Amino acid sequence: MNQFKLKLNILSEDSIWKTPSDVIQSPLRSPRTELSTPTYNRFSICPRTSGTVIVGKQLGKGSFGKVEVVTIQDEHAELSDEVNTLIQPYVDELYSNDYARKSVVFTESQIGLEQGIEEVLIHRKISQSSEHVPFFHSVDEANSKRLSWIVEKCDGDMMDFIHKGGYIKKVEEDDFTWNDVRECLKQLCEGMAEVHEFGECAHLDLKPQNVMYRMTNGKPQYLISDFSAETFQKFDDEKNVRPNQFTLSYASPEMVQYMVRKNENPTTTPINGPKADTWMIGTTILTMCTGSVPRLGGISPQLYLCMGGRPEIPEAIPEDIKTFLNLCFADIKERPTPLDFANRIADLIETV
Repeated sequence: MNQFKLKLNILSEDSIWKTPSDVIQSPLRSPRTELSTPTYNRFSICPRTSGTVIVGKQLGKGSFGKVEVVTIQDEHAELSDEVNTLIQPYVDELYSNDYARKSVVFTESQIGLEQGIEEVLIHRKISQSSEHVPFFHSVDEANSKRLSWIVEKCDGDMMDFIHKGGYIKKVEEDDFTWNDVRECLKQLCEGMAEVHEFGECAHLDLKPQNVMYRMTNGKPQYLISDFSAETFQKFDDEKNVRPNQFTLSYASPEMVQYMVRKNENPTTTPINGPKADTWMIGTTILTMCTGSVPRLGGISPQLYLCMGGRPEIPEAIPEDIKTFLNLCFADIKERPTPLDFANRIADLIETV
């Protein structure tokens, strides 16, 4: 196994906190492996992309891959190379039923083909039973160097609804209503509960950039996205997980504490997956309210979270939403799961 250790000293320059883009990574990297027989058997039933894939603009780029607009041209109605060349600059305008293609390049990633395929399988499995994730379409390419798959092209991500000053300011200035926030938190709780039920995993990297939406009857339907093999973790029998990588500003204290313990003892006790995702729903909604990443006290964020600190909740937020946020940021023993919230949301939140 390809492993390496980073020094455990959260105040030193060699600290695991000194990583790009506020992303925390496990000091143990996943090995690149050949495809095992069980994984191959599950992967072999995934639908494959047929026809010609016409690539449009790039929607986003991460550390190890990218997302592009693609149009799938029916294999029985192929266009000539000359026509394809002519329409290439206008793909996004000519086609209204576009898809998105997500690609991972393994030579740049800490994961291998088998781990990448787990992401595809998890996404497909959840999308077959839930409307709260982007629809899975097909696998486009899979080899030792690259994996790409086709999914629903969404209308945008949650950042489109996060304004300067957040809803605190927009409600004062415009016709914005706190019911928009109430509807969003309701959908995120329902969606994450379905991720846990149908995917049997914890997401562990929820943040506004990973919440997509599709417009339905003029209103956004929020979709939980980016089941990255580097972040999501499968449940054990008690729904516990071992975090590997996450975004510090949105993470729960027990996630950060686990990473510290893991540096000392790789077999340290895992954490409750659903309740870790509850905290991240809270920090995501708090960002929607304030327009900025959660404020984590006056000391370093990682130390603040290690000490069990909670994000600051402004007084201007309505009482029912503050109650919801306080429950999201409660001690893990008292913190509800997303399913708990979904089952009692009507008792907590004013009618939306």
